[in-house]
Amino acid sequence: LGYANSVPQVTLKTSDNAIEYIDNFFQQTGNTTPLFDVNPFSSKGTDFKRWPMERYAELIARIYHELREQTIILWGPGEEEEARRLKEMSGDGAYLACTTNIPQLFALLGKVRIYIGGDTGVMHLATAAGAQVIAIFGPTDFKINGPYGKEHAILREDVLCSPCKKRDCNDRQCLASITVEKVFEAVNATLKRSKTN
Repeated sequence: LGYANSVPQVTLKTSDNAIEYIDNFFQQTGNTTPLFDVNPFSSKGTDFKRWPMERYAELIARIYHELREQTIILWGPGEEEEARRLKEMSGDGAYLACTTNIPQLFALLGKVRIYIGGDTGVMHLATAAGAQVIAIFGPTDFKINGPYGKEHAILREDVLCSPCKKRDCNDRQCLASITVEKVFEAVNATLKRSKTN
């Protein structure tokens, strides 16, 4: 369209109370410098966008055994039971995030270096908080919904039917074809990139 100026950097801030709440949570867990968090969920009615829970569990276990880092599992209203199941599936490599409202979640995301999850609003919040995002895309359009910024990784498979936004798809090859190995490679590449910046 001929627009030549760069897009201005948007800075969001949260309250001191929210930051203190998250600092207390990390002190209680004994992990004051968290590296990873994972959000395996999506908003109500959009389960068709979710990467399989079993693969998140395998990824978290691999991060723990190969990188010796624990992963925080994010969850929201109505998701705690499933988050606890994921923690059990993942073994010692995971712990649950505390209950948060939006400002507290933003404060939590600002403490973590790498965020892994699908196409959600939390992904954009993580971007705004300064985390490096590894976004797993399937049926939705990464060109429209992807994280803003060149430093983030978008993982997707170039299948003919994607993007489609079909909520009733039983095949979901767009997500099923994204392997744990591919996501773990993105984790290593993101870590390497963050060390050079």
